[in-house]
Amino acid sequence: MAASTIGVSSLPYGARRYRQAIRELITTDMSPEEIHALGLREVERITGLLTNLANQAGYKDLNIFALL
Repeated sequence: MAASTIGVSSLPYGARRYRQAIRELITTDMSPEEIHALGLREVERITGLLTNLANQAGYKDLNIFALL
C-alpha cells in the first residue's frame, strides 16, 4: 500500500528531522519558514533586477525579454 502523505513532516518527529537536516546540510539555524521567506524575497529581488535589464534593453516586460 502506498503512503497517503509525503515529505519528512509525515514521519515520526518529522519537524525535528527537517530542522536537523537544515542545520547539517546548509549550516544555518534559520527555520524552514525563514528560509522560505528568504527564498521568496530573493525571487522578487532577482525578478526586479531582470525586469530593469529588460526595460533598459527596450522590452516592455520580463516575459517578452525571457522569450528570446
